[in-house]
Amino acid sequence: MKKLVSIYVLLIPLFFTSVCYGEGVIRIGLLQEPKTLNIWNATDTWSSKVLSLLYPTLFLRDPDTLELVPFLAEEHPKLNFEEKSYTLRLRDLKWSDGTPFTAEDLLFTGETILKYKIPNFYNRWDLVKKIEAVDKRTVKFYLNELSPLFESRTLFSPVVQKKEWEPVIKGLEGSGEPLKVLMNHKVKSPVAIGPFVVSEVKEGAYIFLKKNPHFPKDWDNRYRGPHVNGIIFKIFGTTDTAILELKKGGLDYIWWNLPEGYLEDLSKEKGLKIYSSEKNALYFLGFNLKKAPMNDLAFRKAVAYLIDKEFIVKRLLQEKGIVMDSPISSFNTKWYCTNISLYGKGMSREERIRRAYETLKEAGYSWKVYPVGEENTQRKGKGLMDPRGEEIKRITILVPPADYDPVRAMAGTMIQEWLQEMGIDVTVKPMPFNAMMDQVKSRKEFDMVIMGYGNLTLDPDYLRRFFESEAGGHKGDNITGYSSQSFDQLARASSGCMDPEERRKIVCQMQKILSEELPIIPLYNPHVIEVVREDKFTGWVKTLGGVGNLWSFFNLKPAKNK
Repeated sequence: MKKLVSIYVLLIPLFFTSVCYGEGVIRIGLLQEPKTLNIWNATDTWSSKVLSLLYPTLFLRDPDTLELVPFLAEEHPKLNFEEKSYTLRLRDLKWSDGTPFTAEDLLFTGETILKYKIPNFYNRWDLVKKIEAVDKRTVKFYLNELSPLFESRTLFSPVVQKKEWEPVIKGLEGSGEPLKVLMNHKVKSPVAIGPFVVSEVKEGAYIFLKKNPHFPKDWDNRYRGPHVNGIIFKIFGTTDTAILELKKGGLDYIWWNLPEGYLEDLSKEKGLKIYSSEKNALYFLGFNLKKAPMNDLAFRKAVAYLIDKEFIVKRLLQEKGIVMDSPISSFNTKWYCTNISLYGKGMSREERIRRAYETLKEAGYSWKVYPVGEENTQRKGKGLMDPRGEEIKRITILVPPADYDPVRAMAGTMIQEWLQEMGIDVTVKPMPFNAMMDQVKSRKEFDMVIMGYGNLTLDPDYLRRFFESEAGGHKGDNITGYSSQSFDQLARASSGCMDPEERRKIVCQMQKILSEELPIIPLYNPHVIEVVREDKFTGWVKTLGGVGNLWSFFNLKPAKNK
């Protein structure tokens, strides 16, 4: 699909939905157009949002407890320790074309992913040695080694219809680049197993999903929908145009995180409700450990003392978020541990400067103008020199531009000022996001960077992916170049530990090591801020990550007083 935003969106009359598609159709704004309806290539946020309503996963997270809930699966899998296998029973469902959902569909999906090592899916299935269909609705997974990651990764996999995709796969035979051909395959109307199915696509303007007539209404005791007849996704280019349409009544929900600056105005509008929800995210300052002085732990500790995370959350997030002291958020109580090193927590600005100064001085650093003088008087330092007596060259902090992420951009400016107080020559460099990712992740050419992961799994295995030595290569997720034999051993042990209590102890040790060696400084975890028209639709389900979730789309009903 083209990456153009049509002005046609802004000219759609307010009666568009009811006239063309009937009553009970909810209108949702997307910031950008989904790049594809091909599930294998849907790596962008907007494609993923739309396709999540067509391809729900085998299991979901309960919106309240966040525990595993069977969805495409009928019940929790049965584990056989001796065989290293899981047996899974599938729900009695039908695809949107009316054909039965069977074990062959799941078998075909897994074998396709494993054979072609499809990006974004292979890491959910690489634990699986082989799959077999026991009967029409029962599948058996044989694992290479038992791992708790099977439940948090493989069971959160979507399933495609064998009937739809088998001819496509057969067409790859003889292709020189089968994966590329598969990823670029054009899909106009996917055969869906979820509550909705694609009805119409107007490139650059909207996507219309209608209710899947073959989806059962009584699969869950609490959420028996969907009750809406369809969803129309309108494509916008800016938050301003979407807000204007929302106020006019042409939108019912904006499906992206709203900047703080819009909230005061929106709170005065009748019929609107603002939701603030926790999300499992991590925003951090990362160091390039291959370069000096970032490779010096004393320097990294001094930086950690100087950064006032509480101030960032209070001023930049307006307290709509939490401070991060570990790469695992404190609300993820199952895995977050408190036996970690903290730097500067509760200290005044003067105390932070004093502690950073002492840390650097003890490590052999000196200054042309010392930031702390006689009788502990403080002034702006100049000319920080390393233990060899050589002045430290200018350090650059990469950040995304303010129009992409104003909080990260402003956090960079704040950190720059705090480090300059210590006599560290540092500057902030905004960089287009894709260019920044290329420089940081692909080429590993940076000093420091403020990055964010906005949608982490609750399972802490991402610690291994972000910090294991083997992940430090080209395009690897270990952007800092961190390498620790003790951490690597713990990371491998964690991924294979089937005892939850023992695994928690291992994960706590991993967090402790990271807090002591500081390859990154965790900064904050912002809330998701969303706005809906509750005078049009009610029944939004607030859970981790916001109200834009499958539970909401089951539960939503047209408001009686509209």
